[in-house]
Amino acid sequence: MTARHSTPRTPPPRWPAALLPLLLLSACGGDPAATPQGPAAMRVQVIQAQPQTATAPLQLNGRIVARDAQLIYAQHEGLRVQRVLVEMGESVRAGQPLVELDGRALRAEQQQAEQSHQRASAALASARAQLALVESRLTQQLDETRRFEQVADSGAVSPLDLGARKALAEQLRQERQSALHALQSAQAEQTSTLAAATLARQRAQDTLVRAPVAGVISERHAVAGMLTSASGEPLFRLAAGQDREFEAALDPAQAQRLRIGAPARIEVPRADRLGRASVPGRVRALDASLGDQGRRGLVRIAFDAGALPPLSLGMAASASVDTLTADGLRIPASAVQFDPHPWVYVVDDNAIVRKRRVDLGPDGALVVAGLRAGDWVVRSSAALLNNGQRIEPLRAASPPAGSASAAASAPASGASR
Repeated sequence: MTARHSTPRTPPPRWPAALLPLLLLSACGGDPAATPQGPAAMRVQVIQAQPQTATAPLQLNGRIVARDAQLIYAQHEGLRVQRVLVEMGESVRAGQPLVELDGRALRAEQQQAEQSHQRASAALASARAQLALVESRLTQQLDETRRFEQVADSGAVSPLDLGARKALAEQLRQERQSALHALQSAQAEQTSTLAAATLARQRAQDTLVRAPVAGVISERHAVAGMLTSASGEPLFRLAAGQDREFEAALDPAQAQRLRIGAPARIEVPRADRLGRASVPGRVRALDASLGDQGRRGLVRIAFDAGALPPLSLGMAASASVDTLTADGLRIPASAVQFDPHPWVYVVDDNAIVRKRRVDLGPDGALVVAGLRAGDWVVRSSAALLNNGQRIEPLRAASPPAGSASAAASAPASGASR
């Protein structure tokens, strides 16, 4: 008996009651049903870039220095400092000894030069004596030759004897010429050795380094045992006058932001030490050449005329300098991201965010390149977005020039996520 296998029947699908009208319309040839939508686009605050001109003050830390400073070097290199005779802050008079150098090498040089001069002087005296001797012999020989010529026609003297006298006179003339050349060479050598000996005596006296003018020792680099050098640090820096200035070191980027004549405010300690006084000034000198090859430049700021608090050399001070202005677009600092270059999200006409690199001005918030006036940028939610993502922009009010960004006047339900 053959067993019969019955196929299980699949129960009909059970549609939700809400979809039954749509199914009936579809079966009747109506329009197809709408595709279900995904989640709503993220609501993000955006702000419009506005043109603005900014001036970013540059803060500098430095010290008080003399406006007229003398750099004091030794006149000869390679000499060892034997004694330092003054200290920093000490007042000195013009010509006062500051450093005593080890002059043994210079004294040996002087002795050698004087010996050479003595030998040259002796050689000159010998050359003069030799010339005088030759000239005396030549004079005698010329007289004798003249007497022989006077009696030659009478036959008292043979032509052979007369010719011998003339030949001897010519030989003495040549010896005189040679002696004259030797005298000239000896004179030149004596003059040269005299100059060398004079210079050596002067060099031997330079073992004392003296103050060129009266003033105050503002810096001391001389240390006993060091070797003098014309290319290194000076032995001393001498403040020659009473005028004082502010000096600070600069890196190349800071130097590019300054200009001669820029106004500044210098903060210095008050005389009573109970605070700091603010004194106006202007940039007087700017040395940016030292910024080459990683070295730092220098800026000098002169104080404006007027009453100044007491200023000591080397006193620590600070200055705020008005730098060059920059034109650009003002946006909130929260809109700028770094990787490591600065960039922002710009919202296009289709509400899609696009990543765009920008260049910032000195203050770090003024955009000087990469944006156009009127561009809308994401205000503070860049970390939550992806490049090319569609958003629902909430337009915030643009901040007035020179102020912080205004808060968006949006309903509570539209807050940024």
